[in-house]
Amino acid sequence: MAIEIVSYAGKFDKLIKLSNNKSTSPDELKKATENLKTQTSSFFKDYYEPIDKEVMIALLGIYDQNISTTYKPEFFNTINTKFGGNYQSYADYIFDKSIFDKHWL
Repeated sequence: MAIEIVSYAGKFDKLIKLSNNKSTSPDELKKATENLKTQTSSFFKDYYEPIDKEVMIALLGIYDQNISTTYKPEFFNTINTKFGGNYQSYADYIFDKSIFDKHWL
């Protein structure tokens, strides 16, 4: 089980790296962009945000309760301070602000 939208967002890493590299050719950028368009169409064909949000909430809770503070990412401090430890509120915020949960390509 995983948070699908996070995995999907990670697919943009290559395009970001190519875009930041001054030696990247326009053809390389075009190829990477076309690849992402194909992956996006495939991803959103079966994507259902409400279930993905439920998975996020459940996994955040499990992780937060079972992993030592030493190994937790910094965003758990945000969940606990800004959202009062409420995973639902944090998930709502993330999905509301994300550009990756919308089929925009």
